[in-house]
Amino acid sequence: MEIIIVILVLVVLLILFGGAGYFFVRETGWDNARLWLTGPRQLRGIITPADDDTTRDAPTSAPERQQRPDPRPAQPGRMPLALDESALRSLREELQGELTRAAGITRDFDARLTRLEADLSTSLHLPEEIGRTVQDVEVRTRRRLTKLRSEVRTTRVVESSFGQRRSEALSDLYRKLAQVESTLAAVVNPMLLPGEPLNVPEELYDDTLEWSNWSDVGERAFSFGQVFNQSRFLLEPQLADQIERFIATFRQALTDTVYPVVQNEGRTKAQIAQMRHGLGTIIEALPPVRREIEAAYRVTSLASMGDDDDDDDDDFDA
Repeated sequence: MEIIIVILVLVVLLILFGGAGYFFVRETGWDNARLWLTGPRQLRGIITPADDDTTRDAPTSAPERQQRPDPRPAQPGRMPLALDESALRSLREELQGELTRAAGITRDFDARLTRLEADLSTSLHLPEEIGRTVQDVEVRTRRRLTKLRSEVRTTRVVESSFGQRRSEALSDLYRKLAQVESTLAAVVNPMLLPGEPLNVPEELYDDTLEWSNWSDVGERAFSFGQVFNQSRFLLEPQLADQIERFIATFRQALTDTVYPVVQNEGRTKAQIAQMRHGLGTIIEALPPVRREIEAAYRVTSLASMGDDDDDDDDDFDA
């Protein structure tokens, strides 16, 4: 029973599709129907019953032929192709214009970038010169600040009671050392004027070999050592150590080379040469100690007067 129903449905469908195909072929003609079945989808919309030659050749009345417009001049099947070509041409022209304009903008950007790079390369020299100037000013400023800090510390020391006592100790030491030098010069080389550099002559004078003439030298050396021993804590360690070494050198030269020769009447040339060597050691060690005491006293005096170094000020202002 079910098979019979299915067969009936298929027969009905075949009748319907067959009838539809028959009416379509009758309206459009066999050629157009074949093109519709085998042609692309775009051409199917072009084929309409109005283009059928059979329909045009069918007998119609005169009023119908006059009222019905001729569809051929409009050519509805070719309009979409013409519109597409025109749109593509317009799009291509627009794209070419945009590319030309973009190329112009790119060239403009390149030119501006080149100018900026040129300006930057020329302006890089200025910061380098400014950097060197700033660095020089910074170095001078740091040097000046260091000097000012040192002056401030020195001024504080000088203005205190400790600084005043230190200045007095330096003055006493310098005076005692000057007495030692003048007394030694009177014995070793009495031909020199006061303040003239002391040296050992080629031949020692007779007064130099007299034991009695060396008592003043010993007393002056002892007095210098006593003042140093009392004021040593007021001096800087470096200066104190240098004075201590000078006193030791002075004593060893007197006791080891000078006194044994002047106390002996039967001295030999070798002993006299040894004495000359000892005197040269004393005379060689004396100027450095004198200059160190002068420098320490000068720093104290300048700090108390508030004096500045004009050269450093000019260098700083520059």
